[in-house]
Amino acid sequence: MVVLAAIAGASAFAQFDKSGIITGVLSICVVVLSSISTFLNASKKAADHLTAGNKYDALMNKVRIFRTIDCWEEASDQVLSERLKRFSEDKSTLNESSPQPPWIAYQLAKRGIKSGEADYLIDKAMPPSA
Repeated sequence: MVVLAAIAGASAFAQFDKSGIITGVLSICVVVLSSISTFLNASKKAADHLTAGNKYDALMNKVRIFRTIDCWEEASDQVLSERLKRFSEDKSTLNESSPQPPWIAYQLAKRGIKSGEADYLIDKAMPPSA
């Protein structure tokens, strides 16, 4: 597509009338935008980030179940410790294999977290019930 648009733009510039110049400029714009779109591959990046987010969410759910249910069962400290180490290894593996967010996205998220954008009532210490 890029090559054909470049050929069309070059042939349009060969004509020196007004419509040929407009067609040539538009063809060159198509070439540039198509090249950028192909280079950035936004849909693949979005899919990779979605997959990574889903894997982090699954790990968070496993850890939540471990913390709220499994830790209260009759398991030994050694068994619980081994499971906790496995969760830590799973998180390290996810960190290594997941795509990194762009710097600007990281900075915006960091600013939002500092301003309280991600505070939830459930995360705050609950007062003891009377």
